[in-house]
Amino acid sequence: MIRRWPLLATTLVTVCVSAQNPTSGPSYTPANLWMTDPVSWSPGSDPVPSTVRQQRDQYFDELIGLPVPLTPANVKSRGLALGVPLPNQTEIPALPNRTVLIATFRSYQPVLSMSGRAIYTEVTFSVSNTFEDATGSIQPGSSVVVILPGGTAATQGLVLSFLTQRRMYSVAPGGTYLLAASYHSKGNFYSLGKDWDLTTGIVVPDFPPSRQIPSTLVGLTLQQLITRLNAQFGIQ
Repeated sequence: MIRRWPLLATTLVTVCVSAQNPTSGPSYTPANLWMTDPVSWSPGSDPVPSTVRQQRDQYFDELIGLPVPLTPANVKSRGLALGVPLPNQTEIPALPNRTVLIATFRSYQPVLSMSGRAIYTEVTFSVSNTFEDATGSIQPGSSVVVILPGGTAATQGLVLSFLTQRRMYSVAPGGTYLLAASYHSKGNFYSLGKDWDLTTGIVVPDFPPSRQIPSTLVGLTLQQLITRLNAQFGIQ
């Protein structure tokens, strides 16, 4: 069984359901290693409004949740894997409610949904440049929440790590990225469609290379990237 992201037609990500052995796989240092560190989660101290939390819980329960609450026994029965890039895509994919911006990964919070069926991680990014904004409200210095599937939550005496098997590509704390994301008004969050790592000051792809998709941004300096995208999106 393969469960697909709503954005699969324009992204590289697929959710795969399969048994996972967390000790198997390649020897590289996982880019998502940070997602395996337990972080406390307490619904009683949640700063997110209850209505928004319910909407986010429902979305991720339906997208990645197990049929029953997560337990230490069943939590590794589902895995997340990169899919095969689809042909004939533009370099920056045409996502629903697309937002394109440069932002830095500042903080994160894994969340165990109220049903207990899923864990997702809310990442807070600080924005430095906006090229396209689905909400019309993002300003330099403002923050946006991008939600990633999976994470490791410590709650009620248990540590549950869900969809955190090693991955070669992932955003990480402290990194700066060009993000192409899709805005969800119901739940007030963004889901990540595609990103490029700008942490070194040079554009590096944060996804598997594909001959089917143009690659004109990779290798640019940060300033060259900003100039290129300002022109592309008609920013004066």
